[in-house]
Amino acid sequence: MQCVITLVLSLLLIGSGAASAIAWEFAMRGEWENRFRWFSRIGNNDLFGMAAAQDTAVNAMLVGMAGPNIFNTGVLPTVAAPTSNFWLNLGSATGRQMLITRGGFSASASDANVNDSRLTLRPMIEINPVIRIRGVLNIGGYRNKYSQDSSSGEVTMGVPPLERYYAAQSSTNAHDTLALISVEQIWSTTQTPWGIISVGARAFPFGTGATFGENTRSEMYLLAVPYGPFRFMLAFWPGSMWIPSIWSNVPDAALRNTSFQAFFLTFDHSLFSIGAGTMFRQYHADNVVAFAPNQDDEMLINLVYVKYNDGRFFANAEGAWMNIDRRLAVAPNPAGGGIPSASQTQYIEGMHFFAEAGAILGRMKLSLMYALASGPVLNTENRVRNIYAGGFFLGDATPAPFQPGANPKVYTPWAINYQVMEPYEFLMFQTYAGGNNGGWNAMDFTFVADDHGMMTDAYCFAGRLDCAIASNLDLWVSYIWAHRLERAGTYFGEYQSSGSLAAGSIPNLQRFYANDGRSFGTGNDYVSNGFIGWEMDCGTHWKLLENLIFQARYSYWQPGDWFKEAYQAVVVTPGGVAENAGVLHSRDPIQAVQTSMLIEF
Repeated sequence: MQCVITLVLSLLLIGSGAASAIAWEFAMRGEWENRFRWFSRIGNNDLFGMAAAQDTAVNAMLVGMAGPNIFNTGVLPTVAAPTSNFWLNLGSATGRQMLITRGGFSASASDANVNDSRLTLRPMIEINPVIRIRGVLNIGGYRNKYSQDSSSGEVTMGVPPLERYYAAQSSTNAHDTLALISVEQIWSTTQTPWGIISVGARAFPFGTGATFGENTRSEMYLLAVPYGPFRFMLAFWPGSMWIPSIWSNVPDAALRNTSFQAFFLTFDHSLFSIGAGTMFRQYHADNVVAFAPNQDDEMLINLVYVKYNDGRFFANAEGAWMNIDRRLAVAPNPAGGGIPSASQTQYIEGMHFFAEAGAILGRMKLSLMYALASGPVLNTENRVRNIYAGGFFLGDATPAPFQPGANPKVYTPWAINYQVMEPYEFLMFQTYAGGNNGGWNAMDFTFVADDHGMMTDAYCFAGRLDCAIASNLDLWVSYIWAHRLERAGTYFGEYQSSGSLAAGSIPNLQRFYANDGRSFGTGNDYVSNGFIGWEMDCGTHWKLLENLIFQARYSYWQPGDWFKEAYQAVVVTPGGVAENAGVLHSRDPIQAVQTSMLIEF
């Protein structure tokens, strides 16, 4: 018996020693959310036309309720590649991902509702006190949201990304697949004597969130070195793929980053936080389509931010500006005698600015916000138009692609991240992206891949008042007013009643001019009134139980006069006939309700 006891104790000692040598810990946080959204138009006049045109008019046309056409259905042009990456489609050759189009929300009614859910898991494996592996897993839906990009001339995967939410009522069969596990992020961190090394795909929030928020993903090697109140960060992106090729089967594509690195600096002391960053990227694209240009880009992005909070007063501000030198060399065209076009350089600029300030007074919190984001400049001095308007007209015909001799200066849209504006608005930008005016160009990311709209070519003023009714119940109300930034940022009648560009149908555009009493000539008219509209929101944040939160929001958006001249519309003529290039002098308000039941664990 003594031998048996000795043997058991020996095995236990050996096992405990081995366990301590290879011990690792697992922890996980997460969220379960069930969300309901309802959208409704108050009146007959939709963004793209009169609802009566689908009910009583001769040659009745689909009007429905305009909205973001997320799933590539209904009347809209080709949907471009997804944007689940660090640069949010910055450089995709095919343009936008989603469109505001008639019937985008509801094919025939004046309202629409969506019910969906998600389960997000955030596991963490602690290998030892200095090494950790983290991830973000989402149990979400699977739909053909986007057609994949093939503009590079390569064979692409053709598989759409998983949705973050899965939609309710997708099947009546209890054993059909409801949702799939999607690994959204996975990265490691290692604490070394000289700093923390992070490797892998992760969210990269920085500053106020106006440029990089929780929704911006970066797959990089990052070294963060703390030094007193300072933090120095050096980042490298060693992969060669660039956005139009990220879904390609070719490991090293013809579209590649030849160099991509960044440096960030933060200073935190007492009531202040200050930071700055600079990012440099070199990009090369081979001539993979006959007679198309080779392309070499040099991109420089700089941003600065400051935050102040003393417990009662707070102020945050962030500014960012971008410069791209794009060198193009057009291949010889045999039909033109084999003489190549001259090399040309485009100088592209974009910027945005965000600021908010406020105070906490007892149970009340007042926040004021101002934001500005650059847009396209389409006037005579800035003739590089095909990258902005899909070959938009220069008169009564669609022009040829960019030719040498045009002004090489290009002003591009650069959006304000929706996450930083979310407290102040829901419909005007987050849902409707201000009305498709992102620019229709290679720099356009008016919508991001998680189905949220962004603000470009606009400036806005907003305010919000929060009131703590009880320790577990907050009520709030907000207001926002917005206007286009660029006076020559939108052509008169630029968007057809379907939501696509009017360049696709010059006859429709001519009718739109005629219906407004204008002469369609060799010049381009611009929208004379840039008022996007105003929006009021109110809502609640109610902690029902520990880890159980109910949130609700009501939004009311009155679209402004910009839509009258920018949007062609489906109207009913005095003779009772549906006309798809009509002038609609006003748009009825749009309202929405969003509720969310959130369980945190």
